[in-house]
Amino acid sequence: MRRYIFLLFISTLILSGCQDEMSLNKLSKENCLVVYCLPTTSDTTRIYVSCSIPVTGESAKLESVKISSYVNGHAQKVTFNGEVGLGNRKQLEYYFVKGLRIGDKVGVHAEAENITPVNAETVIPDSALCLSLHMNSLYSYGEPYDQIVLKVKNTPGIPDYFGVRVVGLANTYDGDRDTVYQHSEVEEIKTSTEPVLNNYTLGDLQFDESNTYWGNLYIFDNSSFLKDCDYTLHLNVRSSGYISAYRVELYHLTQEFYKFFKSLNESQNNKIGNYGMSFVLPSYTNFTNGAGVLGGYNVKSTIWIEKK
Repeated sequence: MRRYIFLLFISTLILSGCQDEMSLNKLSKENCLVVYCLPTTSDTTRIYVSCSIPVTGESAKLESVKISSYVNGHAQKVTFNGEVGLGNRKQLEYYFVKGLRIGDKVGVHAEAENITPVNAETVIPDSALCLSLHMNSLYSYGEPYDQIVLKVKNTPGIPDYFGVRVVGLANTYDGDRDTVYQHSEVEEIKTSTEPVLNNYTLGDLQFDESNTYWGNLYIFDNSSFLKDCDYTLHLNVRSSGYISAYRVELYHLTQEFYKFFKSLNESQNNKIGNYGMSFVLPSYTNFTNGAGVLGGYNVKSTIWIEKK
């Protein structure tokens, strides 16, 4: 399950390229290491490394990278697992095996010949708490929707970061075998109807400015309900006859994870920038001298809720 989630994130991150907060002058002529690592409470942590493509010049070919990783200050045995991706999007995959727990501090250091070494740290957060869950049926602008109502626990006064994904249980009929097969699929949430997902705007109802999210992971922070003990999400999913049930994956994110994905979302949603009317925001990175992200997260799934 978590291996699938991680690969889904990495497949989208490969497409994002090297976007970071370094100056354009530096990016224009220098190679930097791009590292993606999203540790959670699992037995295996994977690290993906590539090289940036300068604005002028060519990307350095990475023959090998020396990776050091630490958990609570203790060095881990890091193993090379081959290459993933193609062409300029090729990455080197490494991993270490250790059961990570809530509160563990994970560090990654990477270095390659003729490229400045990079390093970053993160902490594995505790799991977010779902206080209640139920589902309604409704119509929005003439279309049927299934609304998943999820109450999330908040810690008043402490900035925090979350994410949700709605997973549908799909039923596919095989006429040749007269059999119904079931599989899960990640659903698209109508962001214009949930304030924390659309920045409290009317979204695409007026200006075609609905928010889209990488990998259908819908991230949000608690800045709008910082003083409250909980917040209730209304997640509207277009109703489909072949979906029989839903469950919600509730994520607790570190600030690094949240800021990186937020910057990717902002770049993707910058429709005005696509027409040359504003600058496209660069992506956040917490790797010193490099790009990418080392961001911890924790995820728990709710029970399946059957459609009425």
